[in-house]
Amino acid sequence: PHTANSSLYKKLPYNPLKDFIPVARIGTASQVISVFPGLPVKTLPELIEYAKARPGQVNYVSSGVGSSQHLVSEMFANLAGLQLVHIPYKGAGAALADVAAGHAQISVGTVVQALPLIKGERLRPLAVSGAKRQAVIPDTPTAIEIGLKGFDADNWWGILAPTGTPAELTQKLSVTLADILSKPETIKKMSDESATVAYLGSEAFAKFMEIESIKWAQLVKQLKLQAE
Repeated sequence: PHTANSSLYKKLPYNPLKDFIPVARIGTASQVISVFPGLPVKTLPELIEYAKARPGQVNYVSSGVGSSQHLVSEMFANLAGLQLVHIPYKGAGAALADVAAGHAQISVGTVVQALPLIKGERLRPLAVSGAKRQAVIPDTPTAIEIGLKGFDADNWWGILAPTGTPAELTQKLSVTLADILSKPETIKKMSDESATVAYLGSEAFAKFMEIESIKWAQLVKQLKLQAE
């Protein structure tokens, strides 16, 4: 994630906050905690109980060291008090396929990535991040509903411009984006992709990014994570 990079990488050739001007946040996408259906758990509390009884024996996949999947999975493990084994892959597709095949046990990633396997009953969804359930998997509760507070792990994306870009250009772009994102067809299209319109203007987006940077820096420091 953009706001975690300065904490993860020792030699980052740019400053994620100082070298860019936040123009607008566009949307968010919930994460889903899923497991191999053959694992003897059907709820998130059952998974937590199962993993706590087997410290260092239960694993999770990610699309690579330092990826959003990696960080969000570590956030989940940290909040739940679990000792999980990280298995990094070179991409989310291969990682999810191995969980579906039973070669790995847990996946924490975006709903849209996992949805085909969930619909095919090759992954069992246990909980989603965010404040509300997802329409595409309405029977899957939020982590907050079932007691895992603090799982603030939604993916987000937005538009940034290089520092020094004229303010009138970034402001015009931000206003244009706000108009586009307010249209029903845009909202529906994003919803169809398991995403939510979550517009923030330049100032609010800048504050949001600062908070995100602090959040991930604390997790990276606490868990002593490092990417190359």
